[in-house]
Amino acid sequence: MLEVELEDFMSESSYIKIQNDFMSFGSNFKDTELNDAIVAEDFHIQYKDEESGSLQERYFQNDFLILKIDGLGNKLINKFQNYIYENDLFMAEQKIELSKKYQLRCFSIEKFVKRSAFLIDEVKNALNREIRIALDFFETKFLLDIKNRDKIRFNLNRTDIQVLFLLLHQQKLIENPLFSPLGHLIDKYFAYLDENSNTFKEISKSGSLLSDFKNGSRTIEKSMQRLKEIFTSENFFEIQQ
Repeated sequence: MLEVELEDFMSESSYIKIQNDFMSFGSNFKDTELNDAIVAEDFHIQYKDEESGSLQERYFQNDFLILKIDGLGNKLINKFQNYIYENDLFMAEQKIELSKKYQLRCFSIEKFVKRSAFLIDEVKNALNREIRIALDFFETKFLLDIKNRDKIRFNLNRTDIQVLFLLLHQQKLIENPLFSPLGHLIDKYFAYLDENSNTFKEISKSGSLLSDFKNGSRTIEKSMQRLKEIFTSENFFEIQQ
């Protein structure tokens, strides 16, 4: 069946094309039935069911669009990422510029959906959810990923990373008597995994936090336990081939 993209809701012409493509799946479709203007009401087609052989009715918005909208936000994100790989966009500036173009597309889609009185509420709400998914990526997650791309990214939370360096410092495996410069290096060169957003984020204020951990003004028992479990796991010191 016909596939749909979020960008199909960016203008009247692209929306008319979806309508006409859907109409062409009708059993008795004729080219003369194609529209050059938006059909405001929710129309239906009759098509032959492949299994039963009987004629079935399917409405454009209530039956077709509402099922096709789910996942369109991530589909647009994948299109963006594939463009980067296929066109060898290695520079951060190139990626950010492309991200801005995709943001503008999302804004155009959002504007079209908002002023489209012919769209039923269920379709509008579903589209707005997908637009928000895409914009959240282009405006926030992607930019954070670019910012932290050159950092060493730990699959640990922020406190666990800081406590790890505190332990290394305590065992004199790091030759730096002061927490301030050590904290600066942690903030500059490392990123932590934020489990809520599943993105890597920058670390901050490590110098002062290392001091707080050392003097006991902040509790670190849970981080100590998590790190202990990691370093004492059965296969930790086995080199994977």
